[in-house]
Amino acid sequence: MTDIRDQPAPRDVLVGGSAATLLDATDTIADRLPWALAVIALSTFLLLFLFTGSVLIPLKAIVTNLLSLSATFGALVYVFQEGHLRWLVVVSGDVGQPGDRWPASDGGVGAVVIVEVEPPG
Repeated sequence: MTDIRDQPAPRDVLVGGSAATLLDATDTIADRLPWALAVIALSTFLLLFLFTGSVLIPLKAIVTNLLSLSATFGALVYVFQEGHLRWLVVVSGDVGQPGDRWPASDGGVGAVVIVEVEPPG
């Protein structure tokens, strides 16, 4: 896709379709993801710092969230991308065939991280 867009042309050339849309969306997300992660980490740190007055509790919360999300995404890759534990999510046939998976595996998988903050005293 980038090779097509880089070709010299006498006029502006627009490339459309699902491949171009996916490439543009992926590039946009990759460009803005570090800023989003920084805003989330900073707001988490500031709110917990203001709530507790401690520096270690917000740092612990950020590290715990990072470890939990890493484990969650690792498990998702292990099960769905690598195809392990296929017998849990595939009713019949191969992964990737329409209708072969349970509806639960088609929905979004979310992780809820509960950060325990005890009041002083």
